[in-house]
Amino acid sequence: MLRFASALALMACALSSTCLAQTTYPVEPMRPVSVAEPPGAAAVRSLMESTQAALSSLLTTDERSAYQQTGPYAEAETLAREIAKRSRYAKLISIGRTPEGRELLVLMASKSRAFTPDLVRKSGKPLVFIQNAIHSGEVAGKPASLMLMRDLLVSGRHAALLEHMHVATLVVFNIDGHEMASRYLRVNQNGPLAMGFRATAQRLNLNREYVKADAPEMQAWLRYYNAWLPHLMIDHHVTNGMDHQYDLTIDMAENDDVALPLARWTRDRFLPGLYQRMEADGHIMAPYGYFDPAHPERGYRTQIFSPRFSQAYAAARNRAGLLIETHSLKSYRTRVWSHYDVTLHALQTVAADPAALLSAVELSDTATRALGGSDASLLLEGKHTGQSEGFVFRGVTVEQAPAPIAGGTVPRYTLPRTEVPTKLFRFQEAAVAIRVPEAWAVPPAWTVVAEKLSLHGVPFERLSEPRTGRCERYRLSEPKFANAPSEGRFPLNSVKTEVLESPCTLPAGTLLVSSRHASARIAAHLLEPNAPDSLLRWGLLHSLFERKEYFGAYVMEPIAQRMAAEHPQLNDEFQRLLKEDAAFAASPRLRLEWFYNRSPYAEPGYLDYPIQRVWFTPR
Repeated sequence: MLRFASALALMACALSSTCLAQTTYPVEPMRPVSVAEPPGAAAVRSLMESTQAALSSLLTTDERSAYQQTGPYAEAETLAREIAKRSRYAKLISIGRTPEGRELLVLMASKSRAFTPDLVRKSGKPLVFIQNAIHSGEVAGKPASLMLMRDLLVSGRHAALLEHMHVATLVVFNIDGHEMASRYLRVNQNGPLAMGFRATAQRLNLNREYVKADAPEMQAWLRYYNAWLPHLMIDHHVTNGMDHQYDLTIDMAENDDVALPLARWTRDRFLPGLYQRMEADGHIMAPYGYFDPAHPERGYRTQIFSPRFSQAYAAARNRAGLLIETHSLKSYRTRVWSHYDVTLHALQTVAADPAALLSAVELSDTATRALGGSDASLLLEGKHTGQSEGFVFRGVTVEQAPAPIAGGTVPRYTLPRTEVPTKLFRFQEAAVAIRVPEAWAVPPAWTVVAEKLSLHGVPFERLSEPRTGRCERYRLSEPKFANAPSEGRFPLNSVKTEVLESPCTLPAGTLLVSSRHASARIAAHLLEPNAPDSLLRWGLLHSLFERKEYFGAYVMEPIAQRMAAEHPQLNDEFQRLLKEDAAFAASPRLRLEWFYNRSPYAEPGYLDYPIQRVWFTPR
């Protein structure tokens, strides 16, 4: 019986071109290899020096295996606990648990033992936060961070940095995914022997979760991050893609997607120092972006990020965020070396002038508070401007090799290395922007909005009595939803909004979110419907698009006739629409619905965005 059922299943599968194969055929892992390792990769000097200075009991599996393997989370947890035990300047902080019950641990180093957010703020020193394995197959940041913390706290090789800052590292972010290790994950990546899964046990990609925050791991992270608000966050990743000379690419907000003081600090102070230090150690680094060697005239373009991503979320909280993307085709040892060095050099760059980072953050908070009610324009989504600068793309030779299975050709990367003159496009302007109101008003029934505001550290007050003001509200139309789920939801891809302005009285119980607060940027990203990662766009308010009341044609027809007879202007508009829109004219339902929507019977609240923009002072 089982054989017969299996045969039927295979027959059904064979009839479907989209059916996944029922049988997995064995093949040995075939890891791709880069043809262009960077100059310093042969020596990986910083890694060798760290290992030589370390106690044998504090070595990682990565070091012990000559960077062929990485250890389980239990090893990382044990090493973090051992490092914390061996230094009075260290503390292990639990920030929550994963859905499978594993403990999320932050290892913190502080020479002044400032192990609370309040003590950090009072210390006059910046806090640098490092996180690893948010995509747990991209695991090279984990050993690099453990080795660096070991050098800060135990071997003392870089202990002097703690005179200028506090350092904390989230040992592994996506722990459940980390423990799904297999030799057959990340087919595009060159080692280690086995690596973790990109998503969590709930199959959520944490680096799309920063705003919608469905994942328990992200909810724990947000509570930690918004309590401590680190001045600089470093997020370790590994990128897939074509082969080239770069062993890492990086991204930071440096346009209008971050407050001006931080943009200036990033452009003028931090990035030049970081590039200089990395190049001196034999690394080849570039902005994170995309480039087509076949069309160099199109230029090298940086990627535009929204706050669903780590470094853009940090920017929306008026904090610096550094995205690290080492390259999947480089050897695992090279990647660990790149992660170690870029983190170390980021700390050294901050240590050269920690007051500059503190000042940039403080001024950015002040500038954001000043947005409230100023009618200033706030960028919510960017696009590239036409402005560019000279750039040389450091690539390799690309040939098209026959691909009989694919039925065409595929790229093959070979030497020699190439230097391709082109243009760099990294400057942005607003694709979506708003005038900043004095506040946003949220009806108390929308508890999901209150929950998300609290999770993101956005304060609000609950009105104890009615309050009058001038309000703008959005009328929604033409929603277009995704055809497939994304991160557990069906996002709203686009929607048209019409702004309606009128005097208003906010009832008691309304949640009032002031924009005169340092969290105003992230509040706007949550509450403004056209923001790319708004609660509306992520699908948390989908009931707005569902009709709850209906009409019968036999009832609506006489009502529509009376409306047309008694309101000539309305009838003229209807007749014009009949002539201009054939689909409308051919649909009895649409014709009656048009009158229904303009009648007193129209369903209240349908397509009305419930969150209002409010001014209390005259403009």
